[in-house]
Amino acid sequence: MGIGNICVSSSKRFAPLFLFLSITLCGCVVAQTQRDNKSNTFVQPPHNEIAMSAENPGRSIAFTKLVSTIPPGKVLGDIQWSAWHQRVCMSYFPSVFNEKLKSLHYNVIGISSNLFDYKTSSPDLIVGAVITNAMGNFSSKGSKQRSYSITVEWQVYDTTQQQVVYKKTTTGHADMDAYGKTSTDIEAMSRAFSDALSGILEDEAFAALVKGKSQSAMPPAQETSLKNDPSILDGAYITRYKHASKAMPLSEALKSVVTVQVGGMLGSGFVVSGNGLILTNYHVVSRANTVRIITYDGKTLDAQVIKTNSARDVAILHAPGIHLPPLAVNTKKLDIGVTVFAIGSPRGVKFSGTVTNGIISSYRNIRNMDWIQSTAVINPGNSGGPLVDGTGSVIGISTGMLQGTNGIYFYIPIEEAISTLGIAIH
Repeated sequence: MGIGNICVSSSKRFAPLFLFLSITLCGCVVAQTQRDNKSNTFVQPPHNEIAMSAENPGRSIAFTKLVSTIPPGKVLGDIQWSAWHQRVCMSYFPSVFNEKLKSLHYNVIGISSNLFDYKTSSPDLIVGAVITNAMGNFSSKGSKQRSYSITVEWQVYDTTQQQVVYKKTTTGHADMDAYGKTSTDIEAMSRAFSDALSGILEDEAFAALVKGKSQSAMPPAQETSLKNDPSILDGAYITRYKHASKAMPLSEALKSVVTVQVGGMLGSGFVVSGNGLILTNYHVVSRANTVRIITYDGKTLDAQVIKTNSARDVAILHAPGIHLPPLAVNTKKLDIGVTVFAIGSPRGVKFSGTVTNGIISSYRNIRNMDWIQSTAVINPGNSGGPLVDGTGSVIGISTGMLQGTNGIYFYIPIEEAISTLGIAIH
């Protein structure tokens, strides 16, 4: 993603960025298809989508993140999934969601392809989707008749309750040739996604949630999660920068910043201990147990997700073979106006090691969580990277920006991020 192809809390003016996806979704609705043998015309099963009232459209809703976990090159029926299919999903499906819900009188707030944007008007409900499977079927070799099916995992986050309140998996189907000879693969894929979307729009629980009649469609999610071998954290510690310590030049600090790859998603992270611990955002790794790490000089290795905290949007990884110098952390509150630097991989690996500078603009408390506001520019892909001071010590973790602005970016204070994960600072 640039991750970020990829989401802070307390005031209704800000939608929480870190609340993106990290879920094991459940349920399955398969929309089947059938053909009229006489006319060979595609017949779409009727959907009983639940519309809102034009006078009372219910709670505001926004579609903020769409990702695909299908690896490029995977053969799915008669198609080989590629970067082109990924781009179709990211480019066309958000508008399908937006238009369909508006046609049913839902109170839809905007749509953005920037996974790290805040909304200028915070929605009540935030929807995310993962394309987990797809299938292309050709009726015969050389024929232009084809059909697509797409499986989508849906998650809805309630910004008031600060938790995921709805999960469901649906599968949609569409026949390309059913809509005329000029129909394209893009149209068929978009129709399959629309069909999958109908699976939640028919659900009484989803409709009740939007109408505000249901406070939660599922139990609260556990905030802190342990994965793989948590004993790796036993005795682990992170170094606190001391006044008399030697500063680390930015040219050296950026070598300890890595690109974090999860399927087709990309974010950033940074080494914080000599035994290969790496800090990043929770929304970068989501529900993954193993991720790929790409170092500044292009080396790749696997890392295990050891511990996460979804509420504070932080995660700790372990890559024992990384052998990069850890960055120290500075937990002191710097003065407003002090110059700081953001390091990361905006827009992916080719821009890894990018450094931007700015000042500390303010310290904010939003929904009982502290944030550093800065003018140091971050973009999709920066998420999880460090915000460092003039000594090369980390003061925050890159998290998001306020949409529609030029210079309002937010970072998790490093001390709070580390303490949330239960790791000592020495």
